[in-house]
Amino acid sequence: MPTLWPAAPTLTGSPRVSVWIDRHDFPHQEPTADGRYDETRGGRPHAYQGRYWIDGDRIDYLDHLGFWAYGEFQGDALRASALPALVAVPVLARLLQRLAAPLRAVLAFAPAALTVAAGSFLGGHTVPLALALLLFVAAVAAAAPAVVETINATAPHARGAAVALYL
Repeated sequence: MPTLWPAAPTLTGSPRVSVWIDRHDFPHQEPTADGRYDETRGGRPHAYQGRYWIDGDRIDYLDHLGFWAYGEFQGDALRASALPALVAVPVLARLLQRLAAPLRAVLAFAPAALTVAAGSFLGGHTVPLALALLLFVAAVAAAAPAVVETINATAPHARGAAVALYL
């Protein structure tokens, strides 16, 4: 979990509604007073946008692609789950793009199914279950664009339905 610190105070009076950055200046998270947030990643503005909810020291995020993340305020710091799987998939994008979209979807859904099956046997074992969840999220994150690409190529009239997979 990366740790973020407030970059500057805001006029809202809430120390939690601010711009949060990590020590590498990579993500800039900006929760606003209206319950929305905007995130800049690696200098790319508006990389993620969505809603957030604060309950005590916990913050939950729902981004514009439908992915959930959470964080915890600890003193003056925000410890946020970045779901490393969602970071790894874009890094592998060039390699994955070399494969045909239907093949990418099958190759991604296979490990997703295996991790669901493995998860059913892991029960109370937290670390292996967390690793299975990480692999599942990575597999679905790799499969979703391939499914949309396949739908767009084979059924262009269903383009709206393909895009709705992300919403």
